[in-house]
Amino acid sequence: MPTSPPLSLFVDLGSSLIKVLYFHEEQPRIFLMSPKLCTLSAKRLENLLDANSDAPPEDLAWVQQGEDWIAVGTLAEQLNGSSAIKQRKAEQGLVRVLGVLGILQETLNLPAQFQCNLGIALPVAEYADRESFAQLLEQEARQYSFRGRPLQVEFTRLDIQIEGMGLVRDRRAELLSQNKSASSLKIVALMFGHRNLSVLTFAGSTLQLESSTSSGPGFVKAVEVLARELSVEPTTEGLVEIVALGKQTYRFEGSLKPRSTIQAVAEARGEYWRMVADHLQGALPGGEFEIVAAGGALPVIKAELVTFFEQFGLSDHLSFADRLQKQLSKALAADPLCKGKLEDSLTIRLLDAFVGLQTLLLKVKQQPAQTVARKAKVSPPSDDQVIEKFSAIL
Repeated sequence: MPTSPPLSLFVDLGSSLIKVLYFHEEQPRIFLMSPKLCTLSAKRLENLLDANSDAPPEDLAWVQQGEDWIAVGTLAEQLNGSSAIKQRKAEQGLVRVLGVLGILQETLNLPAQFQCNLGIALPVAEYADRESFAQLLEQEARQYSFRGRPLQVEFTRLDIQIEGMGLVRDRRAELLSQNKSASSLKIVALMFGHRNLSVLTFAGSTLQLESSTSSGPGFVKAVEVLARELSVEPTTEGLVEIVALGKQTYRFEGSLKPRSTIQAVAEARGEYWRMVADHLQGALPGGEFEIVAAGGALPVIKAELVTFFEQFGLSDHLSFADRLQKQLSKALAADPLCKGKLEDSLTIRLLDAFVGLQTLLLKVKQQPAQTVARKAKVSPPSDDQVIEKFSAIL
């Protein structure tokens, strides 16, 4: 393998958007990719190449697995691929990660053989399978074909964390900065995702499995209600945008006349919130605890969430990681993709990956290369050491 510094990146395998934060030329950068996948025939791939020979890698990306050619990202989106929302993230995560690595290799002009420090977030329900996922990913990345060219990626470090762990680390760091004892506090992370709502409860630095779940209603429920109210298929293009942005009218494919969506959006948002509130009533722990909330669906129900916790006297314990959002916006201000300003709706979706990247960089700095598939030869830094120091990395 080449002796150039390893590429460091953190991948959040979101069901509606794959978020990647990587460190390049001493600066954090973001890369966003559709989660959709689509299997291609040899003939279809040949036709696509003939028509789009000059397309950049992010617009024409595919990974070869055995005898299959699998389109990823923008290409799969254009071919009406599937996001496989009902499957476990690890099942389709492998080819998505390989696609991300291939795109970055071309975009950053890395050699065809390169080293990588990689962090990945998995739902709490899939975290127990992290070692088998890591082993398979290491094996596949060692030699695979991307856009018809061979690539070899060696992981100098491969860390897999629970989705939402970054938020918990940041909240604990904030409490420590206020001279509060974080070790004895309960911290609950609420991740409002497209596929599901995760509720993670930590006592000190220990995850409480019995009171943690990733089975709550995702934003996809709001999309399904909207589709029902408008009498269209849930896969109809534009539904996510309509309910997320609260659009009052929308011009659907096949009709030039805009259609009113006001009542349907109100019903979709209202029913989604009722499902969320019902789930939280039974999923939150007893006693005193701190709450930190994030995720792509949060802006849709943020006001309702504040009111919900106010009625239980917990509003003073509710955080939306505002400090972290400011740090992220500042860190990415120079990224050309952000054009000097990171949209709030995107910022809140990147928070977990942002802390994940910082933690990964700190661990790389503090200890030898390792992966979750190998036993560490030295003791890793404690979680408290990580959260006390990670803010100095970027």
